[in-house]
Amino acid sequence: MSKISLHHYLTFGRDLRFILVLATNSLLILFGLLPGSPPIINWPLERNLAFFVSIGIGIGLLILLYILVSAVSKMTYSVTMSNTMNRLVSVALYLTLGLIATSIGYVLFVQPFTDTQVFGPLDYSTGVVASLSFALLVCTAHVLSMLDSINPRKRSKLLQRVQQNSEAIKNQPGSSLGDAEREFVTDLSVLIGIVENEPMSGIGELEAELQNFKENYDSARTLIEKKKLLKNDWSSSVSRKINKLM
Repeated sequence: MSKISLHHYLTFGRDLRFILVLATNSLLILFGLLPGSPPIINWPLERNLAFFVSIGIGIGLLILLYILVSAVSKMTYSVTMSNTMNRLVSVALYLTLGLIATSIGYVLFVQPFTDTQVFGPLDYSTGVVASLSFALLVCTAHVLSMLDSINPRKRSKLLQRVQQNSEAIKNQPGSSLGDAEREFVTDLSVLIGIVENEPMSGIGELEAELQNFKENYDSARTLIEKKKLLKNDWSSSVSRKINKLM
């Protein structure tokens, strides 16, 4: 399976966009904190209850972050990112980014104005909630910035057509070529072009298999030969990878 570059777990192959999104959101939060009072979070609940509420909120934010990472991993055609462990790595790195930002914010805007030296469970859980909130904000903003170059609806329809037409060709009676075969060839070429231009890492294996299949398919002289390729090469490998992206 193709490897993913470490920084792509955060940037999804759009390094410059990510840096701009991270800088913009960090500066907005910074300027929002400068004129105000210290951003000390006081829960309007008894401390023990507030601790469990913060844990619940943190779990909810963590789930939302995982769902968002899962969605964007499909949009980038990275089959490798469909692996649960790789998605968890991405979530962990976003959480780490949030923890760093929260720690910097605490040192700059909270610590100088508080005499607290000993932290309790609620303080740590509150810090994690703040970290996850920042991570989710940056990840959401980054994904939204990617939508102008990735049309999820168009992408989904393309993958569905490719799969549906491949099945139609395999089940097509006789030896004549139909509309499904012509549409399949066109869409396959479009898909290969998109994958070739995708900056996300972890797609090399899919790209190679698509190109190899297209060359063999174009070389096949009869519909019978093409059906055989679809039943063997396509169904055994390429189709499974595409299903992971749908």
